[in-house]
Amino acid sequence: MSIEKVAVIGAGTMGHALALVHALGGCRVMLHDAEATVLARAPALIATACDTLCEAGTISPHEAEAARNRVHLADKLEQAVAEADLIVEAVVEKAEVKRAVFEEVDRFAPASTIIASNTSYLDIFPLIPASRQENAAIAHWYSPPILSIWWISHRDLRPHHR
Repeated sequence: MSIEKVAVIGAGTMGHALALVHALGGCRVMLHDAEATVLARAPALIATACDTLCEAGTISPHEAEAARNRVHLADKLEQAVAEADLIVEAVVEKAEVKRAVFEEVDRFAPASTIIASNTSYLDIFPLIPASRQENAAIAHWYSPPILSIWWISHRDLRPHHR
């Protein structure tokens, strides 16, 4: 499976930066946040991060512009996830909030979509609907995610025989 369309749910501290990381990787990104003010701030935060990366010589101004143009804001979660190959959940570290996001994702995202949570410490697997467990993982990125320091954990759901 090729990942071309990414939805990032949560546009705050980590979410906007994760949107930029995926956009720099060439993906079309739909960025969503339930808080309109947080979502509205995201483009400026992304632009500032791009400026910093350009000043450091990490990316060129052309790469920065191309990445910014790949990030699109979505007012509704349904719009963000409707065509996603990968969904990156980066909402607040509260189980009930994450569960609500995963339930909405289950209603609106294609069945083949991979769901990755950026959780720092929660066991997200009990929060994800059973029908989505096989395509779920924890993909924790350290801040700032531009550093590309991250780890992935996937729950082994195969039956174990004694």
